[in-house]
Amino acid sequence: MADDTIQIDTIEKNQDIDVDDEAVKDRWSRYIGAMGVEAVAKQAAAHIFLSGAGGLAIEIAKNLVLSGCKSFTMHDTKPITKEDMSGQFFLNITDKTKTRVEACLPRLQQLNFYVRCKIAPLEPIPLKEEDLEKDPWNF
Repeated sequence: MADDTIQIDTIEKNQDIDVDDEAVKDRWSRYIGAMGVEAVAKQAAAHIFLSGAGGLAIEIAKNLVLSGCKSFTMHDTKPITKEDMSGQFFLNITDKTKTRVEACLPRLQQLNFYVRCKIAPLEPIPLKEEDLEKDPWNF
């Protein structure tokens, strides 16, 4: 099976977040102050998977990407509906032929070039644990 995962490239080519870098400390100074350097370093190394791209999920995704993680993979197989257009701020009328995740992920990537944003395969999530260990789900 071909790799259906879509990698969104950025101008900065996804640098890792180095919490000891002065530019990173400056950008996330309030976040580091609230959470602590250790917590920010753990989150910066996290690989996050989120299934669903409705209004609430996109708000969660936005916050995760803005706060920084190593990689963020999003899964959603639903087409865009009229309800999505009124309740999901990363969609616009030109996106109506795409799935919700295909339309939203490039915009999420623009929020933080340190995070590697990917789209999971556009198929239902396997129900068996052993199937999750196989390509293309073992990211």
